[in-house]
Amino acid sequence: NKSTLDMVYLKGSDEKSKRMVKPLEVGEMEYMGKTYTGMKAYCYKRQDERTFRVDRILELKEGK
Repeated sequence: NKSTLDMVYLKGSDEKSKRMVKPLEVGEMEYMGKTYTGMKAYCYKRQDERTFRVDRILELKEGK
């Protein structure tokens, strides 16, 4: 239903990051010739559209 979600994401540097996002699309994506399952979302922390790897999402719950 595209509501906002509170997410804990594991960054490439193994650092946890808390984000509030609004999902736009989930599916197969590609980066530098490699495919992965990703989530394209609007990130309120960065004020921009970002792509997150689903396998790096540690926690996800409906936002307030």
